[in-house]
Amino acid sequence: MAKAQPYKGRNSVLASAAVFCLLLIAAALYLTHYVRNLNKTMEEETVLHLTETAEQNVVSLQKQIAGDIRLLENVGSLLGRGGSIAMGEALDYLRGMVEDGGFKRMGVILPDGQAHTTDGYVQDFSDRQYFHEALSGRSSLSGTLTDKIGGGDINVYYAPILNGGKCLGVVFATHDTAVYREILSLSSFGGKGSFYLVAADGEPVIRPAEADTYIDLSRNHMADPDIAFSDPDAVTDMRLHMMRGESGVLQCVDHGVTTYINYTPVDTDAVDSWYLISLAPSSVITDRTGYILDQTLYLSVGIFVVLSALVAYNLYTQRRNERQLYALAFVDPLTGGANQTRFKREAGRLVRRYGGAKYALVEFDIDKFKYINDMFGYETGDRVLTGLMDILRRSLKPGELCARIINDKFVLLLEENRQEDIERRLRGLADRVASLSADLPRPYDFVLAFGICQPTDGTDIVPLLDRAALARKSGKGSHRTSVVFYSDSLHERIIKEKEIENRMETALKNREFVVYYQPKVLLSSGVLSGAEALVRWKHPEKGLIPPGDFIPLFERNGFIVNLDLYVFEEVCRKMRGWLDEGLDPVPVSVNLSRVHLQNPQFLERFRDIVEQYALPAGLLELELTESAVFDNVEVLRRLMHTLREAGFMLSMDDFGTGYSSLNLLKELPVDIVKIDREFFGECPDNERGKQVVAAVVTLAKQLQIRVVSEGVETAEQADFLRTIGCDMAQGYFFSTPIPEEDYEKRLRSRREERNAVEKP
Repeated sequence: MAKAQPYKGRNSVLASAAVFCLLLIAAALYLTHYVRNLNKTMEEETVLHLTETAEQNVVSLQKQIAGDIRLLENVGSLLGRGGSIAMGEALDYLRGMVEDGGFKRMGVILPDGQAHTTDGYVQDFSDRQYFHEALSGRSSLSGTLTDKIGGGDINVYYAPILNGGKCLGVVFATHDTAVYREILSLSSFGGKGSFYLVAADGEPVIRPAEADTYIDLSRNHMADPDIAFSDPDAVTDMRLHMMRGESGVLQCVDHGVTTYINYTPVDTDAVDSWYLISLAPSSVITDRTGYILDQTLYLSVGIFVVLSALVAYNLYTQRRNERQLYALAFVDPLTGGANQTRFKREAGRLVRRYGGAKYALVEFDIDKFKYINDMFGYETGDRVLTGLMDILRRSLKPGELCARIINDKFVLLLEENRQEDIERRLRGLADRVASLSADLPRPYDFVLAFGICQPTDGTDIVPLLDRAALARKSGKGSHRTSVVFYSDSLHERIIKEKEIENRMETALKNREFVVYYQPKVLLSSGVLSGAEALVRWKHPEKGLIPPGDFIPLFERNGFIVNLDLYVFEEVCRKMRGWLDEGLDPVPVSVNLSRVHLQNPQFLERFRDIVEQYALPAGLLELELTESAVFDNVEVLRRLMHTLREAGFMLSMDDFGTGYSSLNLLKELPVDIVKIDREFFGECPDNERGKQVVAAVVTLAKQLQIRVVSEGVETAEQADFLRTIGCDMAQGYFFSTPIPEEDYEKRLRSRREERNAVEKP
């Protein structure tokens, strides 16, 4: 028995080995079966995921196209409102929209087919099909075209310019095809999937970015001869489905690799039968399962280990891809906060669920943000935007939303419904944003422009954003943080201002702006001693437009620079004529807008005009408002010294409106101060006010500064000013602003006035 033990042991080992092998084989077969089932399940999941991704991309495309078409139709309605197209004004308007709309260029096509673009080209588009479609009243989007101007693939939006049912022309906007490729760039397959657009007839709209699998529908087969379908009628069936507006999934073999193809219609009125073609290779599956299949044949234990690792990797990859998809779809890559898509989705849901009266929608940006990039670099600008997003997150209440739209534009959904509470929160937010200046290489004054729309019902979020943007834009250019609420009156005012902007260049060219003069008199004698040049607009249709209707707008859009130069030259030209005629003109003051101070070279243009008309020093006076002084006293002090050296007299207008007025008399080299009419208005009935005005006059005389009081309307005011030694006055008591010809008559009679005063 002793010798039998080894045998039994060997038998036991063999039995155990046989059982182990059987178990190993069983485990291998089971795992192989499991992996195959897993492969099939993942295949189905891949197809489902491909379909869902395609549907999401189609929705994004439809929103992009519908939004752009709606924008272009609104532009067409605006351009056609006057009954004719003013090409220069139209192109100026469109240039302002190119960047905001993300277009490559925009333009207008006249009925004869001549196209004028925002980048200065004029071409014949009469042979373009979309031109004729737009003339017939249809707004749409073209297929992919070759850009004849800048090269590359483009798609063109077009809409008719209508007036009373009559088509005056076509407005178009060009998108680089890459815009749509960016929308379609989302892929849940580790970058192995691809997307492109075709028309129902097989012509490509957006081609694959790389040499990917591509179906040539126009020839009913794959573009690559090495790619084929197991079913020879697959492409034919696919085309039939596309002609009926149906979607589907099919397979092809690409160099031995099975590829899944989804075709989904892009359902929008703007395009004719576009289809999104989405492809994912079977390697998405085989990469995950092939290793298990190989190892199953050799070692069952290894199979279990590999299978466990594969499952874990699969879950990790899926979750990672889901996170990446979420980030691409809903996260701003710069700040890490929500992007526009996520904001529209969540804000729209809240507004629809709880009603509009609960919320306020806010859009804002940093005025002249590009200066931060120019002064400190783009890296610093990015840090500012990231810091701003951090401030927004800390400032929001639970349930409120914030997002970055593009560049420096942000949006908020605040749970507030009282305007004073909204403004209080936004002003506080602006103060916190100002703290970002501490991280910049040198101090910078952050000026924010807030536009607020308070929805009255559960309306769609897109028009609410448009209204908030309109309010934001209306408040820009004031050099101070602005908080503007959208209203119907604001909309009407913006329309009115747009009409003025469309006309202003033509008005200046046609000399519709005329100079009025308001005389200044010596209080001691009543003799004419000066005048202030004021501008009026003689509109050929609307008559005389008061300056309050256009000067503030010109201050915001910068056109005031052109108008100031025009008025200054008109005064110089007329004064040269009076001198040549032998008259004895008195000094004339011309208002100088604060906008000029942003350009240190502006003095050269004024000096050139003075030299052109060879005017003697002392006849021209430049008026600066006290509010302009407080922007930067030191810079203005150096500038005023330069103006004095150039021969100009300097006047500080609206003196008394600031808190440091008396200190400015010490700092700035002014020749004349003008006591503000509001500051002076209460003095005749207010003994304390009289003493203040008298003290100002006395101090100015001690500093050898002349004093002019404006807004004098009564004899009592004039007598009071005369008794305290004020030099000159202007106002309705002496004369209203008068046209040039009436002022010239007054100038001619000045000698007689002086003689009458000098007689004993």
